Amino acid sequence: MFFFTILILNSVVLAYQAYYDTDGYFTVGGKMKSSLFRMCKDLVIVPLVAGLIIFGILVGSNAVDPNDASGLSLTSVILTNIVYESFLMFLLSYGLIGLPRQLWEEANYEYSLLKAKTSAAAAYKDIAETHFNTSLVVADVLKTNDFCKNAAPVIRTRSNTTFNYCSIPYLLIKSNDSTM
Repeated sequence: MFFFTILILNSVVLAYQAYYDTDGYFTVGGKMKSSLFRMCKDLVIVPLVAGLIIFGILVGSNAVDPNDASGLSLTSVILTNIVYESFLMFLLSYGLIGLPRQLWEEANYEYSLLKAKTSAAAAYKDIAETHFNTSLVVADVLKTNDFCKNAAPVIRTRSNTTFNYCSIPYLLIKSNDSTM
């Protein structure tokens, strides 16, 4: 039972998922219908027609006697194995072609360096933007603290606490940035 579950999963479900992922339609129903038609055309009709052509050639060249049931049975088993092996070859083509190509591209150190520089530039831009936003918040706290100097003692205490809380980490960040 386990073998048939794996066979159905590999032959039908995963193949359909691959067709669904590469389909160009936008709606779910359109993608499902188009994927099913493409899958039937590629994985059912083409091997069936190719098998019938090969079978016709074998019968026409008298390699198989059409009156002998065991010869026809053997020929159909051989053709079925050929079709399944071709199907497996296409399923495994990523491991034989796609994976080595990916490893080849990753071995290109200049391209890898460019990707690393791009990632570093994006991270530096995010850090600079965060630093700028922090300085805006600290500036707002400084303005609020200056505005609250003539306010009630409770408000001045809260304002000074906020000022001390914001300014000390900001000054530490500012001093670390200047040493970099």
